[in-house]
Amino acid sequence: MEIISLKPFHTFCVDDLFFVIRTRTLFYDILDEGDYIWLKEREGVFQTEIAPDEKERLIRLRLIASPSDPTDSSGYLEIDKKAWNTARPYLLQLKALELMVTQECNMACIYCYGKEGRYDKGGYMISDTARKAVDWYLSQNPDTEEISIGFFGGEPLLNFPLIQEVVSYVKEKAPGKKLLFGVTTNATLLNDEIIDFLRNEGITPLISFDGTPEYQRHNRILKNGRDSHDIVIQNVRRLMKKIPQLPACATLWGDADEELVLQTLKDYGFTNFWTNRARPSLLDLQEPSLGHETLIPENDTDPAQCSPEEETMQRQTFISLKDKVKKTLEAMKARDTATLRELVRPRDISRMLSGWQTHLKYQYCGVGRSMLTVAVDGKIYPCHCFIGLEKFCLGSINTPGPVPRKFFETHQIVENKKCQHCFARFACGGSCAYENYGVNGDIYHPTPEYCAKKKAWIEFAIYLDSQMNKEDRKYLLENGFVRKELNIFDLL
Repeated sequence: MEIISLKPFHTFCVDDLFFVIRTRTLFYDILDEGDYIWLKEREGVFQTEIAPDEKERLIRLRLIASPSDPTDSSGYLEIDKKAWNTARPYLLQLKALELMVTQECNMACIYCYGKEGRYDKGGYMISDTARKAVDWYLSQNPDTEEISIGFFGGEPLLNFPLIQEVVSYVKEKAPGKKLLFGVTTNATLLNDEIIDFLRNEGITPLISFDGTPEYQRHNRILKNGRDSHDIVIQNVRRLMKKIPQLPACATLWGDADEELVLQTLKDYGFTNFWTNRARPSLLDLQEPSLGHETLIPENDTDPAQCSPEEETMQRQTFISLKDKVKKTLEAMKARDTATLRELVRPRDISRMLSGWQTHLKYQYCGVGRSMLTVAVDGKIYPCHCFIGLEKFCLGSINTPGPVPRKFFETHQIVENKKCQHCFARFACGGSCAYENYGVNGDIYHPTPEYCAKKKAWIEFAIYLDSQMNKEDRKYLLENGFVRKELNIFDLL
């Protein structure tokens, strides 16, 4: 018998196929049932005593650690911290700016975390503030070839003239650079002038819309009392004539039927759509902390194990995804392009088709690092969700030089014990800091629902990738289902 050090790995089964993923490189293999059962018994173990014939099995599966590899979780954590510190200068380069052109809204959505879009203070961004914000942004990364600015609110189209001015000003200040503009809107204020402007400037708006008449009318209430559903549908149809490839995001409130919402968005003609759960508003709360003092006592749970709640959620997500993935695979193999286009409109499926990627993710999104938000008064925040929470204010556009990232200098995958032990951490990159904070009082502590869904997504993404051959990938690329550079879990 011999004691062997093992590389960290995770085993799973989908549709009678058995897999192992090496969690620190994201490479995977398909197993026979015997290997699967044998490895399952050793998952989470760093060292094991094995017979000579079993060593041959580990060599074949490329799971024997090198002599220099750590022999416990703390050793791997030190490697992760060094990797984060190496990547941090790149991750903190400012690449995108979000402008709160308004902190006012013509709606009073029942779930608004910004308290009717005012974020406690309200107001409209003025021209001088907007220009200073652009100048500050351009000064932070002068060598970049790409400028990305998003317009947010409140309802940003309430200040449409400022959006026009900013677009013109950026063109003047950044000649020769690639310019990317975006706007998130409730679509109630769209008119021919705005639609033509968006089309001419190459701006594809993201429509915030809850889908069914019942949900839209109940959740997204116009302050003037008019029916928001009918207005949005009328305006969206006009917009689609000029910008056919239109994305939408619905917010799920209470016991909303997610499948019904997604089907309704598809029926209305949106080409890319998804849902988010309503986020809590923190503006009336006293924030307990900014750090990573988890609200779950460490001795109550083994960080390497899923809680019963997570396991239940993961099973439910697995069942929900299984039928979708099976139908997607069948349509792809049959080259049924029309059916496949319908199946992949929901974002959780379309991302899987891009194929399994093995580059490691160190963040969920760029919030607080490569992306920052400027409020109407010129203060800088990690993103629009944190506007009005003064503890999260990072600085001001009136202060020259780099803005300190404070608690975003480190990251969830190295700070949270559950993430440190999770097989999915480098494919996931963490979760939404605001949602973490709203639920757990901790920007580094993910929700059980998010973790369960992400783990199921990853396993199905690997399964779908394993079923694709060279001709399948060529077909997907040629028909516009994927782009070469797209990663299944990258978020804007």
